[in-house]
Amino acid sequence: MVLSIEYRIPMPLCKEEYEIGQLYGVARLSAKEGEELAKKKGKDGESGGGVEFLDNEAYTDDEHGSGWYTYKIIHLANKLPGWIKTMLPVSSLQLREQCWIPDPEYKQQGFHQTTSYRCPMFDQLTMSVRTTLSDGDIDFEDSNSNVFGLTEEELKGRKVEMIRVEEVWDCLGPEQPDEENPAKVGCPKAERPPLGPDWIASYRAAGRPVMCVHKLVTCSFKYWGVQDRVEALMQRKGFMEIFYKMHRPMLPWMTEWYGMTKDDIRVYEERTRVFLEQLRESGEGEPTEEGPSSQSTRALVAGGGAELGSMEQGSSAARASTGTEGTERESCWSISVPEREPLPPNAPIADIIEAILKRQNAMDQQQQQISHHVAVLSKYLQYQQHLVQETKDTCGQVVTAASAMPQPNASRAEGTSQGNGGNVFTNMFKFGNKE
Repeated sequence: MVLSIEYRIPMPLCKEEYEIGQLYGVARLSAKEGEELAKKKGKDGESGGGVEFLDNEAYTDDEHGSGWYTYKIIHLANKLPGWIKTMLPVSSLQLREQCWIPDPEYKQQGFHQTTSYRCPMFDQLTMSVRTTLSDGDIDFEDSNSNVFGLTEEELKGRKVEMIRVEEVWDCLGPEQPDEENPAKVGCPKAERPPLGPDWIASYRAAGRPVMCVHKLVTCSFKYWGVQDRVEALMQRKGFMEIFYKMHRPMLPWMTEWYGMTKDDIRVYEERTRVFLEQLRESGEGEPTEEGPSSQSTRALVAGGGAELGSMEQGSSAARASTGTEGTERESCWSISVPEREPLPPNAPIADIIEAILKRQNAMDQQQQQISHHVAVLSKYLQYQQHLVQETKDTCGQVVTAASAMPQPNASRAEGTSQGNGGNVFTNMFKFGNKE
């Protein structure tokens, strides 16, 4: 049976504020995690985690209405023990997330925010999250409420779990900062005090906004023998704790995003995407000194790997014979990769534009270098082909001239059935022998 749980998260926000705060929080947490993973990689040389943004654009279709679509790859290697990572392929350590967020007018028509997850390695694994919001003087803990319009059969298989962001859970760890604790930090700018044990009643009494986030999570892991345990683990570790961590700092961070529009959030998300891409690229593709051709050049001429490898072996042998094996020098074939410091998502827009222009200029120069190397290699190949053809022509001329040479002792030649030319090479190599 497919496990379905509805998580309910009371929040001190109105619906419009939550939509802004939720998008801001996801982007900020992604940037924070990416930065932590980059620092970890700098220490132990291993990361294997983070979020990779692929699509972030408007959409329109019959199934999800019209709104905003995002497509991400969530890398899970940093969340697994090392011995498991050595046994599983890379594709099994990734989750592909697709999210459709309908516009307000489509939400009024019954469209819900829908998020689906899939793993390329496990085709029998499916996960989906439907999200809707409710407000007003209603009991959020009423297990009979049906905000998703489920059928009677679906209601029988649904469980309800409450998530209280003001509580302290064990999953936070000992290093949780106080500035992200909604029980200690509120938002004076929006007149939202910290959350006490009975904050819902006090907020309503003061006329402050109160709403509830409903997330209906469905997990299916159709592998016999482990289905129930894996589905329960995914619900607890994969969703419930993540929802808690994502919503807990939303009130303390409200000072940062309060007053932002959806257009501002889209700009912030794009900055976050560029920031994460820079972090990911900063640890990959660094050229290493390995002879007359760098790693980038070898990738460029992958078709001629055998000839290029023999050239590198010869060059390495030459360096060893001259005692220069440990001498560091820049290869004449190396392609320079410009170094850059990733900009945080909240950097000024002028710095973002300047960094993009510098990066584009550096990429143009790098492309010119690649084109130059390709042209040089092409001319070198043409020259080699010319030498081969000249060698063939010379050998042909030698054979023709040798065949026409007279033999002074032809009568003494043995096996002359092929004429004078038959033993021409034998006679040529006997010229020094004495009779």
